[in-house]
Amino acid sequence: MYLHATLKLSYAGIGKFLHMAPRLKALVEADGWVMVNALLLQTGRFNTVIHIWRVRDMNHYVETIKKLRLHPDFEQIAAVLAESVVEETLAFAEPTAYAPP
Repeated sequence: MYLHATLKLSYAGIGKFLHMAPRLKALVEADGWVMVNALLLQTGRFNTVIHIWRVRDMNHYVETIKKLRLHPDFEQIAAVLAESVVEETLAFAEPTAYAPP
């Protein structure tokens, strides 16, 4: 299963977000998530990041977020997210029959 996260960032917060994102990536990958891609839009809505993750299932997302909230770095990560993310949209998806392997 895939998790598609679209994060619309503020002009003031994008730098802080991009600096913090590798730390957040490492934490969720330690719980089994696999980052497929991380994209910064060059057209359309500027300062928008798209993350595509492979997760076990929707419960995997919920379990990881619960663990993340208990991590000592969570307060700092949450502060950066609160400052930088204007809007977040999460969607879960399955690959189609014609998707690449």
